[in-house]
Amino acid sequence: IIGQPGQKITFENNAKMISYSQLIFNGEEDRPIIIETKGRSESSISLINTKGRSIFSNVHFFGSTEPYTPLTGFTGYFNTYESDIDIFKCLFENNAEEDFLNLIRSNFNISFTNFINSKSDAIDSDFSSGSIKSCKFFNLGNDAIDISGTDLIIENIFIDRAMDKGLSIGEKSHL
Repeated sequence: IIGQPGQKITFENNAKMISYSQLIFNGEEDRPIIIETKGRSESSISLINTKGRSIFSNVHFFGSTEPYTPLTGFTGYFNTYESDIDIFKCLFENNAEEDFLNLIRSNFNISFTNFINSKSDAIDSDFSSGSIKSCKFFNLGNDAIDISGTDLIIENIFIDRAMDKGLSIGEKSHL
């Protein structure tokens, strides 16, 4: 699936995007791709066992500000399970779910990306490996970055108002 610059995707009425193939969403700085949730909704994006590496560049994610109980078994607004992903120059704003970005058994690179207003964790990584570089985190109800069983490289991150921990480094992780 390929997203185009300036494209807008709106989730309503519990819509979900579940993909078993890679997603390539390349927006432009002056024409980002917008992915938004309207109202109270059990909407989410999940990449599951994708064969290729997904790419999100210049994408603005606007989650729901109303909490819900997920039905997919994933705890995030954006979930990867055994799916590799690159996230570059993106914005994640307003999240009422458990995690804004939930990475499970995935390889990832996240750079020049901002996470703003999340009820709980901005990034939660379990049994994954990757890097988070030149990212900013603002106004989080829990942790900015929460890892467990993950190998992670971080570089040049800024965290402001994480209500629990800026970095939570859990079981068998390497930072």
